[in-house]
Amino acid sequence: WDIERNACHVSGEFLNLQCMDHPFTTMDEMLSLVPEEDRGIVEKALHEALEGIKQYDVEHRVIRPDSGETCWVRSCGVVVRDESGKPVRMEGALQDITDRKLAEAELVKSEERLRLAMAATTDGFWDWNIPTGDVYRSPSFYTMLGYTPSEICLRPEYWMSLIHPDDVPAVSSMIKECFSGAR
Repeated sequence: WDIERNACHVSGEFLNLQCMDHPFTTMDEMLSLVPEEDRGIVEKALHEALEGIKQYDVEHRVIRPDSGETCWVRSCGVVVRDESGKPVRMEGALQDITDRKLAEAELVKSEERLRLAMAATTDGFWDWNIPTGDVYRSPSFYTMLGYTPSEICLRPEYWMSLIHPDDVPAVSSMIKECFSGAR
């Protein structure tokens, strides 16, 4: 982007990404592809980059001119300055992150469904990250055993201390089978 002349120069790859048959020529034309609700964050990021506050790096939506389809992009760039420090041009890249944004939205939905399912049952759930030793236990896990979260240490070794001594060999054997892939 030649700042003084407000002239934009884009690559053929950019045109393909945007499904455009001709490039936009000014920054205003480029910003017209950004939905109104995202335009403020793009303009703020541009302003901060031009003022030298921070690098230009922003994720936002764009509307493809040929289809009207909305996609997500990561736009980043560097401001090139003259000898006096005045911004003269900006160089950057655009990356299509639509698939990642869709996956993030699906993950949020999935986590919400899991949270609702866990809240609707009296079953206790746990998850043990074996390499780190971290253990997650659902709130109902504690209440079904008559404890509060602050009364039980989260480390697996503590859990083993709660098992009845007669059951420790069988539980230990099952854990070893799981580690070996036999279970």
